Amino acid sequence: MHSLGDKSASSSIKLEPMEINTYKLLLLPDGRRVATTKQHKTPTTHERPPEYAQRLARIKSVCESNHPIARKLRTQSLEVSRNIIVDDEYKILYCAVGKIACTNWRRVFLSLYDPARFPDPRNITIKSAHTVKLRQLSDYKWDEQVHRLDTYYKFMFARHPFERLASAYRSKFTYDLPYNRQYHRHYGTRIIEYYRPDASPQSLAEGKDVRFDEFLKFLADPESDSVDQNRHWSHVYHACNPCQITYDLVGKMETLERDAAQVIREAGVPSLISFPTREDAKYQNKMASEIVGELMAGVAPSLVQQIYRVYELDFSMFGYEWPIRGT
Repeated sequence: MHSLGDKSASSSIKLEPMEINTYKLLLLPDGRRVATTKQHKTPTTHERPPEYAQRLARIKSVCESNHPIARKLRTQSLEVSRNIIVDDEYKILYCAVGKIACTNWRRVFLSLYDPARFPDPRNITIKSAHTVKLRQLSDYKWDEQVHRLDTYYKFMFARHPFERLASAYRSKFTYDLPYNRQYHRHYGTRIIEYYRPDASPQSLAEGKDVRFDEFLKFLADPESDSVDQNRHWSHVYHACNPCQITYDLVGKMETLERDAAQVIREAGVPSLISFPTREDAKYQNKMASEIVGELMAGVAPSLVQQIYRVYELDFSMFGYEWPIRGT
């Protein structure tokens, strides 16, 4: 990996401005390469703020860099089709990544699929959002997948890696809820066993009192091979591979409402459908940067550097820095 700066873990890959290609070779899991070109109407620079083109240019520049993982992403296939949700009526593909507003985007797709049953995304329960079947790109034959990748509007979202990890930790390890118990049993017990020398028998048996620094040690440990085994903390580049799929828009969690509105406009989603906003939530949350600051306060700087190295390409590809600005 590239070396880190002495003062902060800022991006270490040199980026060069370049135009966005709308033509590329798609590497399929069976080794075939398929040339794809965009055939749908894409917004002009006059129709969208320049930041969207800048994000795509940054991703392209990182993908074409000499970073060893970027080279692999260009030449090796990743099975991302299971992460891509399809709407054939509106011709939309969405790469869903855990802990990056995917529940709310699933709500939007449910309203598109079945407006009679789900007329308003804001009223769809979390349970329905994650249990009602949505069509995935992997449900189609290869030629049908390629056709959709070639012609549909494609989007994905990114998030600051530390904010995303903090969200995953809080969601899966700090609440003793029925649907979290599998995380406690499968991950929590192992994390406590490996990274807490003085663990109590109860903690070892239940795995539900994992500390944030222990969770990070688990992710930083090369022997655990844990990062891309779970969608809630996998690399974003691994989940969506923007080095082989040319997304029309890459949104960010930090500008979620604005970017979601841009997607809805560009994708031609009916104006009656609204993306659920923070104000729609039935509970109040602290700001993500505030939560990260509190959790990171007890983490050793050396461990922070290790986690940065693990997620370095996500930092570079999506333009994130550490510390988070404003913290």
